[in-house]
Amino acid sequence: EKFTKYYEDELTQLLTEYGKIDCLWLDSNWLRPENGYDLHMDTLAPKLKKMQPGMMIVDRGDHRTEDYWTPENSIITDSVTNVPWESVITLGGHWGYTTWDKPKDEHWVIDSLLNNISNGGNLHLGVGPKGDGTIPEPVIDVLKKVGKFNKMNEEGIFTTRPVAPYQNDYAYFTQSKDGKKVYAFVDNELDSFELPKELKDYKNAFQVDGKKLEVNGNIIDVKGYKSEDFKVRMIILEK
Repeated sequence: EKFTKYYEDELTQLLTEYGKIDCLWLDSNWLRPENGYDLHMDTLAPKLKKMQPGMMIVDRGDHRTEDYWTPENSIITDSVTNVPWESVITLGGHWGYTTWDKPKDEHWVIDSLLNNISNGGNLHLGVGPKGDGTIPEPVIDVLKKVGKFNKMNEEGIFTTRPVAPYQNDYAYFTQSKDGKKVYAFVDNELDSFELPKELKDYKNAFQVDGKKLEVNGNIIDVKGYKSEDFKVRMIILEK
């Protein structure tokens, strides 16, 4: 009980003396009732949220009070759910900086991002700065390339929603918030692809620059539309 009181006092100080807090991340996943550590989060969480209206809580110890899920270092391919979630993944092999670590390349990051957003999730990348606070150049290079991809295709990435079939062997799918557009991130090696049966009503297809693509029945011709830098290109589908 002494520790529980200490825990509540520490959180109260953090949430009342340091301005606006958007997210409270409680990473103590071993502090669980089944392990003999009941921090009474079922009653504490509402108190904390009153201190910071609008704040989200990630509680990896007591999932009863968690606002969204955070699977760690894993890409999940079947997590379309009403619960918000994001994969929490290291860009390299460690959470902190090491001299021998190498970051995953931009293609891995983009594929992971598209997998997650097509399933209604998000991607949280962990980057370890060096001792002087700077980010290693190889990491910056990867992040700039991912940023370029996101900027080019932001309409199909940000504030989107999942849409069936979510993903298949050659594409990832998202939809606009109002459901009027579907975004297909299609394998760059394909010259054409077939619309999934769930999207058969979307008969108009466009490149990111607005140029209309040829559609024959359920087959979309994309042989003249390739990405120079990435392994997928985005096609905009409308009814």
